[in-house]
Amino acid sequence: MINIPLSDLHKDKFYEQTLQVIEDLCEEYQLNNSFGVISMANQVVADYLQGVDNDPLLEVNFQINSEDLSIQYAVSDQTLSGVIPFDEEQFGLLGKFCDNVEYNSDNKSLTFTFLVKPKLNNVISHTHTNIMNKKVSSKVGYYLTLLMILISSITVSAQKYNVLFIGNSYTSVNDLPQMIKKVALSAGDTLTYYAHVPGGCTFNQHVTSAAQYIQQGGWDWVVLQEQSQLPSFPPSQFMNECYPFAQELCNMIRQYNPNAKIAFYMTWGRKYGDEQNCQYYPPLCTYEGMDSLLYARYMIMAQDNNAYVSPVGRVWHTIRDNYPNIELYQSDNSHPSLSGSYAAACSFYSLLFQKNPSNITDDCSVDAGVASTIRQVVTTQVYDSLNKWMFIADTNTISVEDYESSSLNVYPNPANNTIQIQYSFTDESSIEVTNMQGQLLYISKPGSVNVFTLDISSLEDGLYFVRITEPGNVTSVRKFIKSSL
Repeated sequence: MINIPLSDLHKDKFYEQTLQVIEDLCEEYQLNNSFGVISMANQVVADYLQGVDNDPLLEVNFQINSEDLSIQYAVSDQTLSGVIPFDEEQFGLLGKFCDNVEYNSDNKSLTFTFLVKPKLNNVISHTHTNIMNKKVSSKVGYYLTLLMILISSITVSAQKYNVLFIGNSYTSVNDLPQMIKKVALSAGDTLTYYAHVPGGCTFNQHVTSAAQYIQQGGWDWVVLQEQSQLPSFPPSQFMNECYPFAQELCNMIRQYNPNAKIAFYMTWGRKYGDEQNCQYYPPLCTYEGMDSLLYARYMIMAQDNNAYVSPVGRVWHTIRDNYPNIELYQSDNSHPSLSGSYAAACSFYSLLFQKNPSNITDDCSVDAGVASTIRQVVTTQVYDSLNKWMFIADTNTISVEDYESSSLNVYPNPANNTIQIQYSFTDESSIEVTNMQGQLLYISKPGSVNVFTLDISSLEDGLYFVRITEPGNVTSVRKFIKSSL
């Protein structure tokens, strides 16, 4: 156990120093800190500290075991006397990502707990070892090999999509839509498009400026890219200046294009952080801080709007970590180089067409070796984890909107091993869990309780629904995300 008392950290350095400790521990113990939850925790705690006159008592505890890293932020102060664990005004964003929240009314403390899981490559290595240790007859091995050859030889039918791109210079630089069209064509697929991408344009501005293109109709996909800095700004600014306009755009898209799919274009942190706004908001002072906030905010917008995410920022992060010689940035340390745009194009191809980017044969003037490496990264980060980037419900099987005003609460969300289901249960109440296809995965009668703990560790990562039924009626529905990160 490693304890870091607040006395050892200056307020302005809290975010940066604790994040560095976390990054060092993740590297040392081969843990995966890719979901951005730790940065969100640092952000909210740092914001809280900035708003109090006297420093509250604070501890950050790190505990390593063989399976994960547990990180706890414990804040104690008299001003917490009126705070409840799920006060959305103060801790709403953090509550979406933490694994557990505990409020102790006796000593006025609030503790947030996060789990960081092992990196995927370790899991794969371990699984591979187990398989190799099993005794498999040569005949079985032969048929397995033959099956893999047959599967790999199957030709997936060509697809054609009409796509509307709504964004700004991050989309227009290097003509990203045209690049996506070229890589798709090289893989046997067709993309037609229109791009509305005025420089620096925000979702707020797009509500008006892009309306005519949305209302034109006939789009198979609509891609939404926010101004490059805005989603990483402080929570109140994000919730007021970005989030509601993302929702308004999604509603407009579905009104005029009922069959269209919506994809958020997750962008990346600037090479050395947002130097322009660092002085106003310390989390933006580093690439890691800015990038993790962009990741978390785009995931929130996609989740809450039943949309997809093209995780270009995650692809860039992996390339930066593992292939530092690949230059993704232009000289302004913000806009994408040709290689950076190629990484985005391959990510979009994999998401839009739901196909392996290894089928792409056009390098788009990028060095052949670099282009091959980028496609490999996109394969592991996007194609191999497509369910992670899809927040789509089958509206024919369940309707969440009909029950949004109910008293059901599900937390944490996203969750890893367990979720807490808060509801005024009776002896007749039933809990059901279904997947996006409406398949019933779990059913139970919890009895007359107010909070029920449900083990979701066996579920695959993805979007699920909790619904409460009383005799003959579904009364409440909530979405939740299972994420093993």
